[in-house]
Amino acid sequence: MTYRMKIVSEESVKIFSHKLNEHFEIKVGNKYQCYYEKPSNKKEQKEHNKIVEVLGFTCDFSPDGAIVRYKDTMRRGMVNPTCLIPYKFEE
Repeated sequence: MTYRMKIVSEESVKIFSHKLNEHFEIKVGNKYQCYYEKPSNKKEQKEHNKIVEVLGFTCDFSPDGAIVRYKDTMRRGMVNPTCLIPYKFEE
């Protein structure tokens, strides 16, 4: 993963979620939750259930990665868009 991730596209992308079994649209600026079915490596275990804000995508045709900002540490990172599910804040 590169230090300076270049945002190529800021258009919304339609993704299929295996957890929700439905299609939904990922929009830049919205909050999502990182959800891995089986977090196998250390990076996935650390990112599992973290809240992120989408800043953009690395490719405009088929997004290989979503550039996000983690809300707990305010750092930037890159995750697979299929691992994102909509975040619903409950009080």
